[in-house]
Amino acid sequence: MDETKHLLVLERMNRGVKNFGRIQKITGLERDELVSILKDLEKRGLMKVEEKSGLFGPKVELHATDKGIKEYYS
Repeated sequence: MDETKHLLVLERMNRGVKNFGRIQKITGLERDELVSILKDLEKRGLMKVEEKSGLFGPKVELHATDKGIKEYYS
């Protein structure tokens, strides 16, 4: 597993990008690769998925956890 790509995704979340599509666009990662990275980060407790009800239905936000923030800055 490529830790550099994991850190790239964590960096985007630390900078406030919460949307899957925006993270994908900024990082240039393929959809399946990004899904795999996000699942791994979540399994390791470095990020969490938060579902909110938005104006146009439910929306999903991605957030780095405190552990994820520490991992990024270490």
